[in-house]
Amino acid sequence: MFAEVPKGHIVFDCDETLISSYQNVLSVTKQVLSDHFQQDISVDEIKEKFSADYKTFYSNWGLSLEEGDQLRKKWWAIASQGNHIYNVFPGMVNFLEQLINDGFHLHIWTARDRSSTIEILKKENIIHYFLNFCCGDDPAPKPYPEGLKLMVGDIDKDLVVVIGDSEMDLKGAEVFGCHSIAATWGDGIDLSSLKKYKTSKFAKKPSECLEIIKKIFKNK
Repeated sequence: MFAEVPKGHIVFDCDETLISSYQNVLSVTKQVLSDHFQQDISVDEIKEKFSADYKTFYSNWGLSLEEGDQLRKKWWAIASQGNHIYNVFPGMVNFLEQLINDGFHLHIWTARDRSSTIEILKKENIIHYFLNFCCGDDPAPKPYPEGLKLMVGDIDKDLVVVIGDSEMDLKGAEVFGCHSIAATWGDGIDLSSLKKYKTSKFAKKPSECLEIIKKIFKNK
């Protein structure tokens, strides 16, 4: 299925890029924080204090790094229970198939834990499109570029494209030195944070990503 010599590497975020999960993320976060603070935490407050950068998120809630990491593990445990509903975004399967047919290797780079990531992708029948994964419970999670290097190897960074909906995705791509596409078709997107990354392209649907990728690789 995968090309022996890839035309390039396309690296996907999971939540709100491949799958619609915003309401589930809010629900699990509400449960974890309400249990921790022993009071009902509103969804509005979670939205107000949310950050894709987990250290900033901890700070917004007055949590130490140790406390935050403990809560993140609880979040992963709840997210892995398998009673949550996720959906692949419209047009995504056709996009993935086109990329595979064009000779690209596809990868997952997510802040979600490996267990729930793999469970979701299996349930949605898209796991077979991806060659490997770097998840939030792996060493050097996003935005640290080591995870990208482990997946794509020591290659020309001009042959790598990161697609994601958060600042951490675009920041990680910028530090790594590769192309990036801001996925803006999901819920809860903070466009103001994404627009700080001037070299990133913006896409409102997966098919627009395909057109951007074709232009990047036109003369390669």
